[in-house]
Amino acid sequence: MQINNITVFGYKASFNNGTYTMSGGRSTSGQPSIVIRIRTTGTPPIEGWAETAPQIAALKELGPLVIGLDPRSPAAIDVVMDRAMMAGTAAKAVINMACWDILGKATGLPTSALLGGSLTKNPPGFCVINFGDPETGVKDALAEAEKGFKFMQIKAGAVDPLSDAR
Repeated sequence: MQINNITVFGYKASFNNGTYTMSGGRSTSGQPSIVIRIRTTGTPPIEGWAETAPQIAALKELGPLVIGLDPRSPAAIDVVMDRAMMAGTAAKAVINMACWDILGKATGLPTSALLGGSLTKNPPGFCVINFGDPETGVKDALAEAEKGFKFMQIKAGAVDPLSDAR
């Protein structure tokens, strides 16, 4: 089995609740994101998928270096990428993750098993409650709890951290 094709897809990932607000009054409605697909030779061919923050320039440099390599050896691919460039860790990581995805599919094992196992069958997720007045925050938190979320990140300190703490 060898890597024979890498395709990079770019898009703007939006947030479920519209705008994501951060401290200091900063906000965003989404962020650039990249998904890569690595295809292999072999019968049947296997595809590995992974997502990262954009590092197109690094991916353009690293992609050709891994064509023809065996994706079932992520450590060997890491060595090739590290020799080629010191930086570009997100680009290296997304190639590495897609190779682990292929290795899992090729062996019939979940990637988590290949990486040491899972401590839980269904790890809990969390939701984010954005800045706003306390009443809206409580309403939003209760709505997310209704959906089954047990863990929440409550955003505070957008304008007046002391008022938010009260």
